[in-house]
Amino acid sequence: MYPEYVVPEEQRIAWVADRGGAMIGRGLAELTGWKVGDAVPLRSAIWRRSDGSDVWELTVRAIYDLPEGGDTRQILLHQDYFEEAKAQAKGMVGWYLVQIDRVERADAIARQIDQQFANSPAETKTSSERAMAQSFLNQIGNIGAILQAIVTAVFFTMLL
Repeated sequence: MYPEYVVPEEQRIAWVADRGGAMIGRGLAELTGWKVGDAVPLRSAIWRRSDGSDVWELTVRAIYDLPEGGDTRQILLHQDYFEEAKAQAKGMVGWYLVQIDRVERADAIARQIDQQFANSPAETKTSSERAMAQSFLNQIGNIGAILQAIVTAVFFTMLL
């Protein structure tokens, strides 16, 4: 889905073949010093394994680049590996990515997807990647407004 991700073919094949394999971005590799073939234990404060552990053992199988720029500090792992080992929320997915053929059909396709899951235990809220990123930024903006209100209240109290 992301043709801008550049991955050496032999690394891509190794990653696809290894369920416990990870593909990481060049930025993360440079930040951590990880190389292809390194065993990497990742700790999660949220996702525990079914054996009670919070450590996810992965092996770096591929490193991707984004020649046009972008964030290369991500880890991609296999959904099957994650699904089989996680302790809670089995069968649940946070989000899906859907590639469409024409951008002008995006709103109609989003409505169709949401209609398919309306009134189900797993209702969806379909949006573009840009809209999703904007919603995260809006949350940060709201925190900033709250902090500003607190600082103003403290300053006003000090003046009294």
